[in-house]
This record gives sequence, structure tokens and C-alpha cells, in this order.
Amino acid sequence: MSQNITQIPAPRVPFIDERTGLISREWFRFLNNQYVLTGGGTTATTIADLELAPYLSSTVEDEVAVLRSQIDDLQKLPPVIPAVSTSSGPTPVTTTPPVTYTADFTVGATDTWIIVNKSGSTCTATLPSASASSGRVLYFISYQAQLLVSASANVVPQDGGSATTAILAANAGDWATIVSDGTNWVITQAAKFNNLLLE
Repeated sequence: MSQNITQIPAPRVPFIDERTGLISREWFRFLNNQYVLTGGGTTATTIADLELAPYLSSTVEDEVAVLRSQIDDLQKLPPVIPAVSTSSGPTPVTTTPPVTYTADFTVGATDTWIIVNKSGSTCTATLPSASASSGRVLYFISYQAQLLVSASANVVPQDGGSATTAILAANAGDWATIVSDGTNWVITQAAKFNNLLLE
């Protein structure tokens, strides 16, 4: 396509020629040029195409037409919904309201926030299997000055080392966060009541 150098007329050029009452020569040439550039009504070139590149080569025009067609085809496709994996692994646990235990207990399948309120002696918690709970998080807080221990030696202390049974010391208000690493439950956060925590 050859480039026509006709430019848009200056604002001072009247659209209507006062002598003839018809469109002025300058405006006619400009509008005719636009008509020719868009293929005289025989192509898919639009004004938007002209705004992007008024003098596209036929090769580029063909590529633009192919891309527009591909975009239109994509817009007609139904939305893709990702498949849900059914492989073995931890069952997702939704956050639930805190649950309070006043005696030795087994952590429930949906327990996340656990309040320990057993008085008189050490409280023993039977934790879920760490291997079946990889990534699961449990939050404990004690309302009594009693130890909280696991029924099995499967809790890694906050400072690392071998797994033990200890979860909380015998202080009311102590709290701990434990996370399963697929082998043990690891204490990732813990503090005594009224401790000043600095970040």
C-alpha cells in the first residue's frame, strides 16, 4: 500500500467551501484518503487500526487480522477451571472457632484454635499423625498453670533438637503454635503470658 501524504486539514480550513456550498477540496482529499486506506469498504481495517498504524503493510494487516481472529476464538471458549487434585495428602482444614478442653483430649479433625483449661494435673493431648497432616497448623493457649504435653514424643521444641512430648509449660496464659513438617509437630512460635514480644 503506497503512502498518501494527505494530512488532516488545519483547523482554519472550513469544512464547507463558501463559494460552492460543497465540502472543501482539502477535507475531501483527507476523507477520500481515509476511505482508500481502509480499503474502500472491502477490508477489515478499522479506524482503531488506523490510529495504531495508519499505513500498515499488507503483511502486517494480515498478521493483525489473524491475531484478532485468535483473540475472538479465545473469548468464545468456556472459562478453564483448574482440576482439583485427588492425590493423597493432607486434608485441608478450615479455620473454626476455638475449642476448649477441660480434660485430656484428642485434637479433632477441624480443630485449629485450642484452649486448654484442665485443672489439677498435666493435660495430655493426642495430636493427629504428623505424616498425614503436613502443613497443618495448631494454636494452643493454656488457661491453667498446668503442663500441656503430647501423648507421643512427636513435638520438636522451638529451639530445635529431638522431638519430645512438651508443648506448653505450667503457666496460665502460655501459648504456642505448632506446625506439622510431615514427620513431627514443630513449635514455630511460643511465649509466656505477659511477655513483651519484639519484632
